[in-house]
Amino acid sequence: MGVVCDTQAHESIIRVSGFFDCNVAHDFQRIAREIPAGNLVCVDLKEARMIDSAGLGSLLLLCDVVYEGYRIRILNANDDIKRVMFLARYETLFDIL
Repeated sequence: MGVVCDTQAHESIIRVSGFFDCNVAHDFQRIAREIPAGNLVCVDLKEARMIDSAGLGSLLLLCDVVYEGYRIRILNANDDIKRVMFLARYETLFDIL
């Protein structure tokens, strides 16, 4: 359970597993701040089971640290997580795939 980041060339993939909550948010935010400027950022939620307000807030932080003009991709979110994101209108900020 947690968060890891894999950065290659001009792409960073942040993988979250388990509960994307306050226990993971601090590590996620630290990793987000370390992403090289100009990288395409993908957040892979394949192994994430749920997201709470701390997880949603952590995703918003990415909007502040990612190079302007790049969209952040949310990948492999389960139906419950997608539902929460659409209720919060996150599709206006992220590409939810």
